[in-house]
Parts: sequence; structure tokens; C-alpha cells
Amino acid sequence: MHLIIAKIREEVEASEDEKTKKSLQRFFKEEVTGYGVKTAVVRKIAKRHWSEVKLFSKEKIFALCEELFRSDYMEEALVVSFWLPNLVEQLEPSDLAVFKAWIKKYVNNWVKCDAFCNHTVGGLIEKHPESVS
Repeated sequence: MHLIIAKIREEVEASEDEKTKKSLQRFFKEEVTGYGVKTAVVRKIAKRHWSEVKLFSKEKIFALCEELFRSDYMEEALVVSFWLPNLVEQLEPSDLAVFKAWIKKYVNNWVKCDAFCNHTVGGLIEKHPESVS
């Protein structure tokens, strides 16, 4: 596990709120996994770590994002959705294949879909409309 991922997980776990965790499931028809951290707190954590992550190559950032998605925790997927829109100008049509694979493997509830697809996938399609038929 990359050190940044470990730090993010540590910070998210330390921000766990029992009331938020208990109310989490009421928003979903499907079962979700979450620490119970408010979105605004996750956004701050993601932003704090973005200052370091943004210096990495796109491929390295994608690897970190996949590691976060792989956990299935909603808050870790939110970190991905806060980071990747910052890369829209670097995205290429070939990145759509990566995103399709992530959607198939990891996007299993509306929060993950809404956050990732609207801003990252949508940004790629706006930049490269020729990438979709």
C-alpha cells in the first residue's frame, strides 16, 4: 500500500462519526460500505493530499485511485472523485477504457456513480466527444 493511501485511510478512520455511520445506509437501496465520515471532511482530506499527488504521473495517480476504489469504502471512492477532475486537461480518449473497467468493477452505488461519472468521465467526454459513439 502506498504511504499516501495509508495516511488517507488513517485520517478518514480518525474522522469517523458514529451518528453519520448509523445513518449512512438509509440513503441506499443497496448495501454500502462506509466509515461514516461526512463528505465535507473527506473533501478536505482529499484536497490536503492532492497537493502531493498532483506531482505524480497520470499513471501513478490512476494506480492510487484504483487502490482507493478497490477498498469499496464510499469515502475512499469520494477521494477519487475529488482528485480526478483536476486531471481533465490531461485525459485522453484511451483513458475511457480504464474508466469503463473501474465502473464495471467498483462503481456499485449511486454516490460512486454520481461523483465519478459526472465530473471525471463527463469531463473526458466533453474534452473528447469523439471518444464515444
